[in-house]
Amino acid sequence: MKKFLLNRNILFTSIGCFWIFFGFNGAQQYLVPLFKIQGKSDLALTSLILLYGSFLVSGFFSPWMIKFLGLKRSFILGASTYLFFVVSVVLNITPLFILASVIIGIGASLLWVSSGKIITDSSTIEESGKNLGVQFASVLIGSLFGVTMGGLLLKNLSIDRLYVLFSLAIAIGLPFLFLIKIKDKTIKNEILNISYLFDRKLIFIFPVIFASYFLSAQTFSSMNEVILSIFGILYVGVFAVCLQVSIVIGALTIGKMSDIYDKRTILYILMALGGIGAAIFISSSLFFWVLVGTIILGLYLSGTYPVALSLLRTNLNKNEYIYGLGAFQVYGNIGTVIALFSTQNFPTLNIFIAGIIFLLLASLSFYLYNKKYFQ
Repeated sequence: MKKFLLNRNILFTSIGCFWIFFGFNGAQQYLVPLFKIQGKSDLALTSLILLYGSFLVSGFFSPWMIKFLGLKRSFILGASTYLFFVVSVVLNITPLFILASVIIGIGASLLWVSSGKIITDSSTIEESGKNLGVQFASVLIGSLFGVTMGGLLLKNLSIDRLYVLFSLAIAIGLPFLFLIKIKDKTIKNEILNISYLFDRKLIFIFPVIFASYFLSAQTFSSMNEVILSIFGILYVGVFAVCLQVSIVIGALTIGKMSDIYDKRTILYILMALGGIGAAIFISSSLFFWVLVGTIILGLYLSGTYPVALSLLRTNLNKNEYIYGLGAFQVYGNIGTVIALFSTQNFPTLNIFIAGIIFLLLASLSFYLYNKKYFQ
């Protein structure tokens, strides 16, 4: 009976994430054309900066907020902000949309930290990588379906009605979160303390997560531009699908591999794959090699979330782990924000080269730290 309850938590968390990110990432994909139609071209970028800025700042405090609210309530509240964001687009009220862009950043922090804790609390140490990979894959598959269905439906629907459907998709996902069964303890009197971000048990993973999220943000923000300049618009969709499919396959397999083999070794391999994939992607204009680089990058991007979080699970006790989840989001969002800023100010090639350098430095620091403290 206990195993059934744990498995249902993983199932309902993953189904809920599928529908939430079906609606949210589908909506995000078409924000730029929507705002161009409405004469508010700069609003999409403003929203992105506010969202990730809020996500970064709130990550400092999310473990404390979740202990105060409880895991399940935090997950539901965080998911509800995604619905609020898409509804604000439907209502076409700019101040409300700006407010929603800030609120969803806070909600994203609650959602990712609480859902990660629910998944790991519902998993054995031997299955945590696999189950985190399943959750991550459900997010990616939902995103892929949302973007694809949005493109198909735009042929027959106005873009305003499309956003109503994206809102409904998120609303479909919310009831599944209420079906999660956990003992939702709350702690009302814990003193807020962000020094956990510099704890030796957590800071060793910072370069790995930073480099991964930096390269991920750069890949998703600039890949279409690179493909467009080399092959033309007809190939943009082909490479986007190949990237997403390789990420999904990687999430479903690499997390499981980390439960079988040494997690640190898997991370070294992933960082090597990231550097090789990025180098191939930017150094060739031949279709075959650009495609190979894209697929290798996808496999790399899929693995950091489940492998790094399952590694932290082995290093931290149950009470410490929520701080590990919070630190993971802060470290990752630092990389994302810097990548987004760099994309607006530096050539794409230079930023990919910087990503490769960050990976090399991350590998070196990860090796030295592990050699000093964990061997």
